[in-house]
Amino acid sequence: MKNVLVIVTGASSAMFTPYNLNWAKIAFPKFNIRVMVTESAQQFVTTAAVQQLLTPGSVFSDSWLDATESFHVELAIWADGIVVSPATFNYVNSYVSGLADRPSQLCLHACKGPKVFTPSFPPGIDPEPWLTKLRSMPDTVVAPFVPALSSGTKQVERTGSAPLMNGLQLLKERLTS
Repeated sequence: MKNVLVIVTGASSAMFTPYNLNWAKIAFPKFNIRVMVTESAQQFVTTAAVQQLLTPGSVFSDSWLDATESFHVELAIWADGIVVSPATFNYVNSYVSGLADRPSQLCLHACKGPKVFTPSFPPGIDPEPWLTKLRSMPDTVVAPFVPALSSGTKQVERTGSAPLMNGLQLLKERLTS
């Protein structure tokens, strides 16, 4: 079994997390998955919805307010790898800038295993400078964008997040190589 931490950030595609986790349990039976949901992601999916498909106690809110212990340290040590899906522009920018003002980012910086990001950027932002920085981070894989309907423009844009399943597959490849 490989221990995988999934970090869900605040893009609208976060609403598909419970559905994707259902399929992930079938497609990746050798993954023991825990999930951390950022505050901005909780606009689209609740921790209770995510928890329905996982072992009790395996879903965390990315907040210091609920922390009674150093759960971010325990998760960083526990995780063989991390998938951030969807990975918003704000989250990626904060991470590549070295910020660690939330538990999930401390996990990312402290985890010794591979990290996979499925970025989801809003229209109008040139993603390349940020993705170049992200790719330069240690043991980091960036999934390609997929076309997606933008909730802002109501048009198909080229900077949509690849599904969580794609991120998990990339992590599996990295863990077994």
